[in-house]
Amino acid sequence: MRKLLGGVFLMVVLFAACEKPQDAGHPFQEVSLGNFAHWQDRSLRLSNRRIRLYIDSLRLKERDTTFIDMSCNKYYAARNPYLWINRLGTDLRADTVLSWLREVDTIGVPAHRVYLEKIRENLVRLRKYDFDDSHNANRTLASLEYYLTKAFLRYSGGQRFGFTSPRKILNRLDYEDEGNPKSYFRQLYDIPVESVGQDFVDEAISAVREENVQAFLEQAQPQGELYRRLVHEYNVGGLDQQQRKTLAVNIERARWRQKDQRPRRWVFINIPAQQLVAYDEPNDSMLTMKVCYGSRAHKSPLLVSRMGWLELNPYWVVPHSIVRREIVPNHIHDTDYFYRNRYKIIDKETGDFVEPEDVDAEMLLSGRYRVRQDKGDDNSLGRMIFRFPNEFSIYLHDTNNKAAFGRASRALSHGCIRLEKPMALAEFLLREKDDEFLEKLHEAVERPLEDPEENAAGPKSVMKRCSFDGPIGVYIDYYTCYPAAKGGKIEFYPDVYGYDAAIAKRLLQ
Repeated sequence: MRKLLGGVFLMVVLFAACEKPQDAGHPFQEVSLGNFAHWQDRSLRLSNRRIRLYIDSLRLKERDTTFIDMSCNKYYAARNPYLWINRLGTDLRADTVLSWLREVDTIGVPAHRVYLEKIRENLVRLRKYDFDDSHNANRTLASLEYYLTKAFLRYSGGQRFGFTSPRKILNRLDYEDEGNPKSYFRQLYDIPVESVGQDFVDEAISAVREENVQAFLEQAQPQGELYRRLVHEYNVGGLDQQQRKTLAVNIERARWRQKDQRPRRWVFINIPAQQLVAYDEPNDSMLTMKVCYGSRAHKSPLLVSRMGWLELNPYWVVPHSIVRREIVPNHIHDTDYFYRNRYKIIDKETGDFVEPEDVDAEMLLSGRYRVRQDKGDDNSLGRMIFRFPNEFSIYLHDTNNKAAFGRASRALSHGCIRLEKPMALAEFLLREKDDEFLEKLHEAVERPLEDPEENAAGPKSVMKRCSFDGPIGVYIDYYTCYPAAKGGKIEFYPDVYGYDAAIAKRLLQ
């Protein structure tokens, strides 16, 4: 390797000297030492040691923090073989990569993220032997080798898994105690997505060594229909700068591949659209409705789950966070507040009720007591709640505030999703049940609950809960542009939680 490209420049001179002579004289009779003066040009002197040192300087200067970039740096720190350069310079694999990188502006990725200009400049300089003291052959080859590898890994990894990490971005936005940087970050993103690992890096490097670059890059491309739709919209023209930025961010979201295998019946809540869409693919049917969702101070987490069961006429156990942030500071010992909202304080160990005047702040914050709201039409959960496993104690439910669905902005809850038409959703998801079952469902929801304590148990024949037949997916996600449920036109929505701005800062700058 010490002679690396020396053969290239030597062969150029020898081929010129061995051309067919114009006369019968000695082929070298007109050659003098002056003809080899250019060999003293330092910019043409090749050294494996210098190339390695230049690569070291590049990787140390970058101060990388992402796994994909650090994998590139680790590869060269270990003095592994070069991937792109050899004694003949480089080959068409570099051009293959370059052809893909030239298209990044059509998929919402800035060219500088994949070092497009650096690679293009180095290739031109190498092939034209355009070297000088500042851009000598060693430096050019080192730069080409390093940035080709880094760009190849960045591009293929970005297309396969996303150029940004939703967990790293969205789960480092809000503190549990707002304004207290010493508290933990709130988990806002809990959707299981695939992430880049060492196996992918090893496969990428093997693809370069085995000259399978084109096939590897093709396989890395996003496969989803949503990605294709958004990319098409991004390139149709006539968009303003903000719309293009919004599309670029949502194209990035479409690259985040979920591990979940979506069932054929599923419920999708898009927070910016303030809408729920339920899909029943076996019956080719769909249901849409408005929703209320978490305020900016109590953002609804983004998650994937499976519908568990439908509970009718539920109690509402007030989350400890609401007790801590709202009830204790503002309503401790306020008996009228507890009676007006029909809140009961219950000793968890004994199950006994405790009068509000007998409970102080320390007791309520100790975790030994729960605050529970009685059943009824004025219950915050309304008459039904759709429960599903999650780490946040949030659900889809009815509400006692029907007027809220007339508002333009419906960021009102403490994180749960309030439904405009809960009975319609129940009937949609239970459509395979018979008429008698659905009649009992309506009866349970419509019966009066004038005295919740007296009617807590209710008649034995009244339905209290029911399960669903087969898996029903629950997806709470965040897209600020998305195909409309009816017609499929791409619609734009406000960035209600500021997530677009956080992603754009990592993706587009």
